[in-house]
Amino acid sequence: MKNFEEPQSTRPPITIVVEGCVPSKKNRRILSHGKSFPPKEFILWQKAVKKSVLLQSKGKIEPFDSDGPCSVYIVFGMSDLRRRDVDNMVTSWLDALQEAGVLLDDSWTSVGCVQSILVYSPRPYSKAVVSVGNENVTGVIKTIKETKCLKKR
Repeated sequence: MKNFEEPQSTRPPITIVVEGCVPSKKNRRILSHGKSFPPKEFILWQKAVKKSVLLQSKGKIEPFDSDGPCSVYIVFGMSDLRRRDVDNMVTSWLDALQEAGVLLDDSWTSVGCVQSILVYSPRPYSKAVVSVGNENVTGVIKTIKETKCLKKR
């Protein structure tokens, strides 16, 4: 069993930014001969996340949760007021981070903190910041302060 003490790490957080809306992996599976597959738009989005991770890490990915529980902060830039299922968008990010090798596992023992915020943005995007422990991630806080929260009309 893992020790849940706050890990001491000098490892800098990783920030991944992907343009466009986050597609849901859960709601639109295609069933074929009893097998389910994620939708094509999710697979393409997941590849964009992986490409962004590989560019930042220069091909050397060491999972963040190997140092102890990590934190994931997600900002969703929304350009309209359409209804979207936020927990599916968070799940899509966690699955993509695991597929890209940033996380070994997205269980509660590996990811101790997940925070998300929705903000208004003229162009849709999403941004995930992964750090070891429960550090305050100044880049996310700065992004949140610089943008307006999405309000109903």
